[in-house]
Amino acid sequence: MIKWKLLDAFLEQDARHNEVVAGYQQRVSEAAGILTSNLAEMDKLMRREFETGEDMGSKKAELRTKIAASNAAKSDAESELRAAYDFFRQAKESNRISVRDLTLDWNGPYRTEVQQKELQPIIDRMAAARLEYYSAVLDVYKLKDSYAHAQEEIKEKVRLDDKSRPGDHIYVHEIIDMSSLPLIRDEELMDISTNRKLPEGNKQNGKGV
Repeated sequence: MIKWKLLDAFLEQDARHNEVVAGYQQRVSEAAGILTSNLAEMDKLMRREFETGEDMGSKKAELRTKIAASNAAKSDAESELRAAYDFFRQAKESNRISVRDLTLDWNGPYRTEVQQKELQPIIDRMAAARLEYYSAVLDVYKLKDSYAHAQEEIKEKVRLDDKSRPGDHIYVHEIIDMSSLPLIRDEELMDISTNRKLPEGNKQNGKGV
């Protein structure tokens, strides 16, 4: 199977975009984690102050600064993520390889390349085999015709002999039994099409795909 380069590029472009977006998502997650941790720490200080009466003013002020910074970092990360999503959508609408591009490439250059490099050698084999097969069939009929006169002569002799020896008829066989020939049959072609394998008793040569 020939490598479809445009399909690889199509898949890679989404992979690149998804990787970039994932980076922004990770930043949002990390900033949210820091903010959550700082808020939890503030909750502990408040409880400690309430339960012990200890003055936690300076520690709370310091922690509020951290909370404000982590909240701002989270907001910035979320803003960047939204921008990344916008860029992603814009890329899909502009210079991105589209499904339509894939279809046109499939119907055009890629299909042509497959036909030239992989299909044509098979067609050449089919044409050569078809000619050889038809030539062999023609030779069968020519061979049959070459013995037709002799067969008619012996049949006539048998007919005359039957008159003198009634009840002792011997049938004159054809030189060629057409039913025993390896003719190509429609049902076998259908079997190949349906099951993707050769009919029973046949073995594919080394030229198969």
